[in-house]
Amino acid sequence: MELKIVCQCGQKYKFDLEPVGGQMPFTVNCPVCSLDGTATANALLNEKRDTQPINLTAISAPPPPVAPLAPQPIAPISGGLKISRHAPEPALTSTLSPAAPMNDNPAPPPIGAMRPFAVAVAQNPAKKPNFWMGLLGGFIGALVGGVIYFLLFKYTGLQFKLLAIGIGGLAGWLAEYLGKGEGSKELGVITALLVLTGVIGAQYFVALGWWHEFRADELKLAISEAAEHLSLYQLTIEEGTPFFGLHAAGKLKTPDEAVARALYDVTQDVCAAQGLPSYEISNHARPGAECKHNLVYWRGEEYAGIGPGAHGRLDIDGTRHATATEKRPEAWLMRVEANGHGVVTDDLLNSEERADEFLLMGLRLAEGIDPKRYAALSGRALDPKRIALLREEGAIIVDADGRLRVTQAGFPVLDAVVADLAA
Repeated sequence: MELKIVCQCGQKYKFDLEPVGGQMPFTVNCPVCSLDGTATANALLNEKRDTQPINLTAISAPPPPVAPLAPQPIAPISGGLKISRHAPEPALTSTLSPAAPMNDNPAPPPIGAMRPFAVAVAQNPAKKPNFWMGLLGGFIGALVGGVIYFLLFKYTGLQFKLLAIGIGGLAGWLAEYLGKGEGSKELGVITALLVLTGVIGAQYFVALGWWHEFRADELKLAISEAAEHLSLYQLTIEEGTPFFGLHAAGKLKTPDEAVARALYDVTQDVCAAQGLPSYEISNHARPGAECKHNLVYWRGEEYAGIGPGAHGRLDIDGTRHATATEKRPEAWLMRVEANGHGVVTDDLLNSEERADEFLLMGLRLAEGIDPKRYAALSGRALDPKRIALLREEGAIIVDADGRLRVTQAGFPVLDAVVADLAA
């Protein structure tokens, strides 16, 4: 008889036996957790015995009752008793052997005797699959593979795409190993995403490091050549320029926001260490070598825009004029020959617009602005609560004489600082 048992740990196992007296002739234990399964086996035997169908044709009908024999009269023996001299005939012996027992298995050993141990054959010796352990394996594999990819990529220059396949293989193997064969589609998708994240992250950090090193070396070379002044602007892609077409065609790539911010920080550190601190958000100079022409713009003073694409700010009869000239040199020259100038726009700025421009341009300078001049231009003072909040956030500082300056931490978010103060 074959008997199958499901242990409390979830393990299934089976074995063959011949019950003795309807019970187990030996003990049986789970091959995984060693839990005694004899009682469970006995219960299954009882169920099989109770549910086994009865073959009615195999049961013989009871024999008919035997009628009692009527006593026969004994006839008298003539001549009296006679003694026979012959040996008595042997008594008839039954040729039938004693009824064989229904089960020829040996009887169970007495209590206290050593019982044989049943070696059960497990149907699945592995533990139950675990999704979360598989997910942990995929994460560890992607993380370790990403670190290896980063180190090889950065320090050896190896740029084989097969390294990414290796990361995927490592993550998949660990997911399979820790998950005990968990092979669901969900786990596979999540592991693939983890691998993709690891590869992209490794490439990003390698590229970021290369940008830092290249930028630092480039700046040191430029400083050694320029000596006194550097204007370091990040490229802005504008429509209608050759750069716009190259960028749209994928032939000109610009760093993303995070890399651009990192490059800005490197620029500030390298230039300051070389004796060219920033006197304006994008301009660096040794003390005394600042560009006086540009300081006129940033301090909100008057200047005339004459050449192609030039802008001007002129005060005429107490009103600030904002002028702009033709951008294209050929068209600008035609206007100058026809009209005596190349001006195409001449807007009048009201007090509020003039104050906002002063705030926007003045806060680009390391020297900052005088809030009193802003109040004189706009007719209202800056909000003290907003100033206090920005000071707490470390975006601005207020000198002892009242000048308001943007900090190095505030320059990368200068637009937001200006918008908050002007609100």
